[in-house]
Formats: sequence, structure tokens, C-alpha cells
Amino acid sequence: MFRTCLTAAVMTAALSACGGNTVTGEYHSAFYTPELTAHTIRNGVMPTAVYGAPYDEAALGDLLAALELPAGHPSARLAMTQAARDGDLGRVVLVFDPAPTVADGTDACRMMAGDKIPTVTGGGRTLVLVAFCHGDELASESTATVPRAKGPSDPMLVAGINDALIRTLRTDDPNQTSGCGTPC
Repeated sequence: MFRTCLTAAVMTAALSACGGNTVTGEYHSAFYTPELTAHTIRNGVMPTAVYGAPYDEAALGDLLAALELPAGHPSARLAMTQAARDGDLGRVVLVFDPAPTVADGTDACRMMAGDKIPTVTGGGRTLVLVAFCHGDELASESTATVPRAKGPSDPMLVAGINDALIRTLRTDDPNQTSGCGTPC
């Protein structure tokens, strides 16, 4: 079991490093804490809303099943829920290829069921905005850029979103200082 987990972790790191995945735009609001993430998980599920994905709902379920919350958070799977689509309390929001008019995760956090986020497609890369929302407030975010995915199970896509989840759902408190003057 340990060897399998270690192998999966090494493969994810190798795919991210060698394949051209990048994660940028890491942001954490003053109220983000790792505990907020833990309180968001309900019955082993991290509520998730997805916008602009070029996949049907069944394929999105497969993608979400392949994603992992960062180590240090309670064990949970990401799954699309009505509460997430309704903007209820905490949730992860994934936006595929958001248009330049989407300023940041704040726009994504304000989306409700039936809303459309402007997206753009094309080019050789896929951009995925990963936002962690509490109600309509942005708690944290980052953006993964990966080579254009061949489908929802593309290892590069999964690795890139997992990297963004690690940055978005940090297990340390990025707002905590311990005398060093900067988050430690």
C-alpha cells in the first residue's frame, strides 16, 4: 500500500515537472485556515461545482474521483453536489478555460446553479481555475495551466489540478506569522 501511494506521488510530481504544468496566482484571504477546509467536508465529500468543462457529467465524475485533497486534510472525495451548485457554504469550484473577463475566483464563488461563467477554448493549453469558496466569498485560489487535455482522465490534467488543489487548500495557515514578519 505504502509503495503504491509513494509511486503515485512520484508519478504525479514527475508528470507535473516534466510535462509543462504550472500553477500560478496563489491567493489566500485573511479568513482562510486549514480548519475551514475540514469543516467544509460533509460525509466524506468535498462539495464541488464545475463550470466550462468540455466533458459530460459522467466524465466529470471520473475526473473528480481521480483528484485528491492534499495530505493533512481529512480523507474525502470531490463530488458535484447540488449544495455546491447553489453556492451553499463551503465548496471547491473548478472553472475550465475562464475568459479574461473572469477576474479571479471571486467571480467563481458568486456563481449559482444555472449561471454560466464566460469561457474561451482553443490553443494548446488548458487553464483550470481552482477556487475554495465559503458562501460567495473567496477563501483561496490558484490556477493550473496544463497541456490541452485529451480527456478527463488525462494524467497531465489530473496532476495539474492536484497541484493547484495543494496550493489552494494548504494545510498550513498562510496567514499565520511566527515572528518572521511573513507567513511561515
